[in-house]
Amino acid sequence: MSPTNPKHLAQGSFDDWGPQRVLKVASLKDLLARPFPMLDYLIEGFIPKATNVYVRVNSGVAPHASQMFAVIVGVSVAAGARLEPLGFATASNTFLVTRTGNLSHVREQVQLAYEKLNNPLVRNRAKANFCLHHHQIGGEPVGHLNDKFDQDTLLQSMPPNCELVIFLDSARLMAGKKDQDVLSYRHFHRFLADLNKDGIATLIFYEAHRKANVELEDELLSDGANYLLTLTTDPAAPHDYGGGFIVERRKISEFDTVPTRFSFWYTVVDGKLDYGWEIRDPANDTTAKNVEMIERQKRVRDLSAKGMQQKAIAVALGVDAATVSRDLAKIKAADRPKAADPDEFNDDGMAK
Repeated sequence: MSPTNPKHLAQGSFDDWGPQRVLKVASLKDLLARPFPMLDYLIEGFIPKATNVYVRVNSGVAPHASQMFAVIVGVSVAAGARLEPLGFATASNTFLVTRTGNLSHVREQVQLAYEKLNNPLVRNRAKANFCLHHHQIGGEPVGHLNDKFDQDTLLQSMPPNCELVIFLDSARLMAGKKDQDVLSYRHFHRFLADLNKDGIATLIFYEAHRKANVELEDELLSDGANYLLTLTTDPAAPHDYGGGFIVERRKISEFDTVPTRFSFWYTVVDGKLDYGWEIRDPANDTTAKNVEMIERQKRVRDLSAKGMQQKAIAVALGVDAATVSRDLAKIKAADRPKAADPDEFNDDGMAK
């Protein structure tokens, strides 16, 4: 049976259809003979190389929490450190860009994230590979990254062989409110595409509740070639001692084994950073309760150390007095020196 000719499917001559087109078809044998094109990652399942990853920060997520998340990711990539539950990062030159007015807080967070690294080799990699932009772009606190001159300025400021650029609050790094329009976002889109061609990936944070950012999202995510993560509120996240949120993402491929929904939380106590990642099953709030309990017990410890009575602590925290009593018992038990294990001593009663 001969192939169907398009000219038989409609009236008129074949010329009316224009040039004949043929779809490219591959048999299963052909497909199996070719190596499957696997993505290269800066962080597996999270940041593909030379790709744009947009991070939508939903209303209710504290800015300092999303900033800390960005800083920890950036320092981890620079250091080639392990980042649960995502695995090891590929040590790469990383450039973090923020507004000048936000610089002091971000610098503190970078210092905390660096001091969290324990291995001297990993610390040295972080120091060698991580750069923080610390001058305003466009001569004003609000940058103009939609402007060609300022884009070139940023390119010239990047560290050699840069592989990741992180933009905090991207809308404010572009035009001012009176200048924000679709054309501005298209200029920024072309700028990002040029970075990708040079082998540079980007992590772009923006606040979803701003009207201007809705337009930014429509323009920059319309082609489907970029990836999107969403940060949403987590009621169990720490508040007084840190912050946190739920991370939601889509699978990049069928071989993607990274969880699509997990919580991120961090605390800063006595000048030391601690953070964690927990897979969050929507039907299971066990981990959420654990994070909430840790936060509450820290507050109970502090208020008790200030001389506040149990009933007053319960009122201040909005919990039962019995809950405070149990928390104090656990705190005292944790602080109590552990009894020596008999197996740790020899027959003469001396420590082994």
